[in-house]
Amino acid sequence: MQRRTMIALGMVACMVSTGVGQATPQSEYARVLLDAGGQKGVELKAVEGLGHPEAFRVVRKGERVVIEAGSPAGWLYGAQATVRGEAQAGQVEKPAFDIRGTTLWIAGAVSGGRIAAYDAQFNAERFPWFFERAFMTRYLDALADARFNTLFLWASHPFPDILELPEYPGVTDLTAEQLKQNQDQFHWLAQQCQRRNIRVLLHFYNIHLPNKRASRFKAQRGGFGASAVSRPTPEVARYYKYVLGRYFEEFPGVGLYICPGETLASSHQLEWFRDVIFAAAKASGKNPLLVIRDWTMNNDFRSQIRELYENCYSELKHNDESFTSPVPDRRHESWRGVLTGHIVNLHGPPMDLQPMRWASPVLIRETAGQWRKLRFVKGAEIFALSCFDWPHTQDKLAPDQFGYREQVKGPKLLWLDRSQIYLDAFGRYLWKVDRDEQAEREHWEEYLAEKFHSPQVGKALYQWYVLTGPISPGMQNLTAVKFGNFWATVMLQNQGVDLILNARKRIDDVPITLTREAGRTRQIYYSQPVDSYFFERYKAKYRLPGLTQRLSMPVTQYAGEVSAGREVTEAMTPDRVCDLLCDLATEGLEAAREAHAAASDRASKEELARFVSDSEMYVLSAEALRHKVRAAILKARMLNGGNAADLAESFRKHMEQSVAVYEKLAELTDRTYRNANDLMGRHWKREGLREFRKDLTVQKAWLAAFVAKGSDWPFFALCMDTHDAKRRTLAQQAEMLKDLGYSGAGHLWLGKVAERIETLDAAGLKLWHIYVRLNVAPDAKQPYDPKLKEILPLLKGRPTTLCVLVSGGKPSDQAGDARAVELIREMADLARPFGVKLALYPHVRDWLEKVSDAVRVADKVDRPNAGVMFNLCHFLKTDNEKDIRSELTKAGSRLLAVSINGSPTGAEVRAGKGKWIAPLDEGAFDMAGLLKTLQAVGYKGPVGLQCYGIRGDAREHLARSMAAWRKLRQAATE
Repeated sequence: MQRRTMIALGMVACMVSTGVGQATPQSEYARVLLDAGGQKGVELKAVEGLGHPEAFRVVRKGERVVIEAGSPAGWLYGAQATVRGEAQAGQVEKPAFDIRGTTLWIAGAVSGGRIAAYDAQFNAERFPWFFERAFMTRYLDALADARFNTLFLWASHPFPDILELPEYPGVTDLTAEQLKQNQDQFHWLAQQCQRRNIRVLLHFYNIHLPNKRASRFKAQRGGFGASAVSRPTPEVARYYKYVLGRYFEEFPGVGLYICPGETLASSHQLEWFRDVIFAAAKASGKNPLLVIRDWTMNNDFRSQIRELYENCYSELKHNDESFTSPVPDRRHESWRGVLTGHIVNLHGPPMDLQPMRWASPVLIRETAGQWRKLRFVKGAEIFALSCFDWPHTQDKLAPDQFGYREQVKGPKLLWLDRSQIYLDAFGRYLWKVDRDEQAEREHWEEYLAEKFHSPQVGKALYQWYVLTGPISPGMQNLTAVKFGNFWATVMLQNQGVDLILNARKRIDDVPITLTREAGRTRQIYYSQPVDSYFFERYKAKYRLPGLTQRLSMPVTQYAGEVSAGREVTEAMTPDRVCDLLCDLATEGLEAAREAHAAASDRASKEELARFVSDSEMYVLSAEALRHKVRAAILKARMLNGGNAADLAESFRKHMEQSVAVYEKLAELTDRTYRNANDLMGRHWKREGLREFRKDLTVQKAWLAAFVAKGSDWPFFALCMDTHDAKRRTLAQQAEMLKDLGYSGAGHLWLGKVAERIETLDAAGLKLWHIYVRLNVAPDAKQPYDPKLKEILPLLKGRPTTLCVLVSGGKPSDQAGDARAVELIREMADLARPFGVKLALYPHVRDWLEKVSDAVRVADKVDRPNAGVMFNLCHFLKTDNEKDIRSELTKAGSRLLAVSINGSPTGAEVRAGKGKWIAPLDEGAFDMAGLLKTLQAVGYKGPVGLQCYGIRGDAREHLARSMAAWRKLRQAATE
């Protein structure tokens, strides 16, 4: 192995090639393990060429056992394998990942009902567990046993509390005795970690200053904590160079874990790291390992890191501040080949997966496998599930328990006693991903059987972990409504119907996280491929063996498919995903009850009873979410024009049932957990239930208003660009329509359709209509534009209707019906696989001139996706306005499209008086009466504003029409 990689791994120099006689902390620990395991007389031999500083090979020569390694770290891991009986004689074994780390959080104070995360002060009163050496020894032994080799100590500004800083007197509130106690404990920790081959990386959050003397530095404050600094002054730079120099001097075997963002301004990152952090590291002469977390990182700075400091790793959060999938964020690719190595930060679980006993070996193994597939990922930092309130869980063991740490009176559960399997599973697969599936099942069944003293419990509980593993990630993955890292997924916070509809729109949306720096996404999450276990269960349950799309279809998009009468088989659908989540929760409850029944000793019974209550929480939370998702689908269908009379009652029931189920969840969790997670102090019975009840009130009010007005009638503009004096581009048209409140646009003919779609999508608008021509003349060589076949795939999943103008014969001549029916069926059949409908467009002097012509032909075409359009301007030119109601009634369910415009009366139009097509606030035609007629005949679709031929600035007349439309809509509902 190259010297550079050796340095990057943070190993001490003696690990390169050590003779048997040269004792090291790691070799001594290896001997302790061998002696404790009854493996006397095992020889530790130094060899070269094993390919990794932690690699080992166990060689058996008769009765002799020799552990060969290139470093004491290899002896340590070889000793573990020998004692466990896992070593395969003669085979070189080495880790899949160089850095295998977890996090201890040594910052923050209890402040009211939450943790003040950026409070910097550190002492024995605030973190007593850190100073309990028996507990810390147990913890470090557990990390070593799981083959973790890195400990990340997360803090905001710890230096004044662990260093003597004579040049800056008074920067800490600690007494001299407390400071000495802190220093002694940090030295002890560093030594104990070295003994177990665990490197220590001290985190500090850029840039915080000591609260006690922050004002002396004259720095502009940032937004996170009283001492946060966004733009460092020379005084701040001098202070930090001095502090870091003292740190590297005092603790020579440790490194740094640094987060540039949230406080430090992007424009100052390059100079700050170059002139302060990297300069201090170089000046130490020890080349310490530095890990830099990508969080609001300046891209210019990132591109120069490699040249500024060599022994440096990058780090990025796995799924941002969420754990939704074993598949990591695509942003990790931006770090490929940039620095010595790259680390994945599994940051989300402390919030997402709490407070329950989450630790699916199957899902954890798949996650590590996904990291391994990237090849450039050299390690991982695994946040524990209780890191902010460490070392205890959130389990409520007495009725009056609440809050955190010193607030909690009475007995508490240690996280190590309850959930060590979480770290053990990650450690196992960070060491080796490729393992036999059946052997792994047996391993974890035996692991759990040993813990709970029963093979039956082991089998049932392993199944419980597998079944419940996908539930929390699956719920967040489905809706993607989470904001920040502030609550547990099973609390269902922010799972309001409107948030569900707006968080995800299309399955192929480009995630916002790919277009902005990490940390500057407003923490909007996006869905990832589901885990393999869940995906295989879905395919089996719904008999879709050929399904390959592992993203679930968003609720909004799925509702559009249902509204269009299309069955979705090419992707997972939200209703089915919810059903499967409920299945897994129910099966998990059965497994937990089986495990509880099989336990024989009292302690196991007590803990397994909590597995049962966790399962009941999964059942209730999955059921509550299912009601919300089904309500959201129904609301979207109503907004898409679905019959409110058919859907409203189901919508109301699902909303009411969501609250009823959540009330049960709130009562259960009030008995089982003091908080939903260990940071924000939220609880189901307080914040969660209040939010669910509020959403019920909001949605009931919406439903009442919606039913009262009958339909939303999305209002859009068509032909607004034909005579626009400003000659706006398509992008400018889209922005103008968005500003004025239109829902989208219609498009003339088949040119520039892709550009129209792209510009409307960018503005959050819809393409409602595309107008196409059809020639039914017998001698027409090209009845319709062949470009149609290229355009149709662009329209899949969109609400776009093709509005067909039909020429090629005398107006209303039924002799052309047969040819027209043949061609329209052909077009309808082409469009149907893409979910596109055809509306026959009556146009003055065309063969298809009147609404009655369109109805007649549509009836003969008899295709479910072929119908009729009503155009006010052409109707008034060819028919009597008193017949509007009867003609629209005849169209019935085939009425797919409507266009209106300001107009004189029908008699005036036919007499050539007044403006045939005008803004909506002009003309004597009874527009409110038309809208009431549309309401009466049950039309629910979009309404287009016909603007053809209206000259001048389009923005001016469109603004007038929108104002008139709003008044007309109000009048139509009165």
